[in-house]
Amino acid sequence: KIAGILPEGVDMYLALIPTSIEFTDSPYRSLSDSEKDTIDAIYQGLDGITPVNVYDSLAENADSYVYFRTDHHWTQRGAYLGYEALMRAMGEMPIPLAEMKADKQSGFLGYLYNQANVPAYERFADDIEYFMPGENYTVHAQAREDGTIVLYKTKIYTLPSPGALPTYSLFMGGDHPFARIDTDVQNGKCALIIKDSYANAMIPFLTSHYETILVIDPRNFYGTVTALCGEYKIDDVIVINYVFTSTFPDFVTAIDRIT
Repeated sequence: KIAGILPEGVDMYLALIPTSIEFTDSPYRSLSDSEKDTIDAIYQGLDGITPVNVYDSLAENADSYVYFRTDHHWTQRGAYLGYEALMRAMGEMPIPLAEMKADKQSGFLGYLYNQANVPAYERFADDIEYFMPGENYTVHAQAREDGTIVLYKTKIYTLPSPGALPTYSLFMGGDHPFARIDTDVQNGKCALIIKDSYANAMIPFLTSHYETILVIDPRNFYGTVTALCGEYKIDDVIVINYVFTSTFPDFVTAIDRIT
């Protein structure tokens, strides 16, 4: 539906991300249908949208640190594989990871740890690596509070305060209804990203390719893609979600609502 309302010349891409369950030999895998079959079925039904094959890259590197131990998200090394796959689909060259400034935060205990509620599992705490392709960008975000739009600034990477443990919100400062990233690329290109939280770790890599990046989370975005296409000259629409969103009725409803 979204592809059908885009102005002529706008390219659309869909990247569906499998979870670590798909690549484990543990009994938990038997509780999940094949994520690959689901992704393939969705991709086969696309019309006017380019599928992004992230699955194969993650499968080939499943023994590496591409997923957190204590959280359901991918690490930024995993997100880099997604970025490489997107660049291949676009016919562009990715920025090599070795050329980026790298740092990390230790002691991350994520969603799975909190759900398990077993303090002894603290010994499995993760490191959050993060990579900076550049530093000259500004992130403007919007939220709605009591019917009023609130404007604020955030960062590509939001580090924890001294003494605090890092969270997945290190990437993009968490989920914002709407954010606009202005970079110093100066190529006039604009991307619209429709996403869930998996995309947060991948978006920083895209700052090397666009002058403007618009980011919307359909779960709480208060506008429409139609309106954004009228306000901005968008070149690419990129949908980045983990595969479970295809099974969430409220997420599907939200996607429909923002058209």
